[in-house]
Amino acid sequence: EDAIRRAAKMFDRVIIAVAVAHHKKTLFSLDERVALAQAALADCPNVTALPFDGLIVEFVRAQNAQVIVRGLRSVTDYDYETQMSGLVSAPVLNALQSKVATKH
Repeated sequence: EDAIRRAAKMFDRVIIAVAVAHHKKTLFSLDERVALAQAALADCPNVTALPFDGLIVEFVRAQNAQVIVRGLRSVTDYDYETQMSGLVSAPVLNALQSKVATKH
């Protein structure tokens, strides 16, 4: 939520991409996860949650977006995202990685 709120201050439009997640069992359905994300950020009028199935790069292009914002919780997240950004060699996309605030 922290990374999304910060992104909402930097960009005119922010889309939360909620994945179908075929490969794992989720506690909530896709529709419920979209609704939860939208409700959590209801006070951010420029933020919308949308479901997607497939590659994130394809979803981002379909939305005419130019930046992917990813929240990082740890060094492991950073290493993973660095590797993934190397695989996404799409010149129209930029990856913005942001350390997220932790509440403990």
